[in-house]
Amino acid sequence: MNQIKVLVSETAGFIGKPEKSRLLDFINVIGGIVGEKAFRNCMSTQTSDVPATRANADLLKKLTGYQPKTHCRHSIARCVERHREHYNV
Repeated sequence: MNQIKVLVSETAGFIGKPEKSRLLDFINVIGGIVGEKAFRNCMSTQTSDVPATRANADLLKKLTGYQPKTHCRHSIARCVERHREHYNV
């Protein structure tokens, strides 16, 4: 277990399906789930913006044998559901 803690703490990344996702895809998914079109304030690239991210579960699979299969749409829907339950909205 300590070996896993060390490896996880030294490895920055996301655990999930290794698929490329665009920010606008996330925004559209959230809008569809809550039933409203998202307000978008499109701006030029900011200095703190990350050009791209991608989930990679290779280390998780190597250490535990577990391979995530959940699509981001399902995960976002569950997050919105928990938020609504917590804030009674």
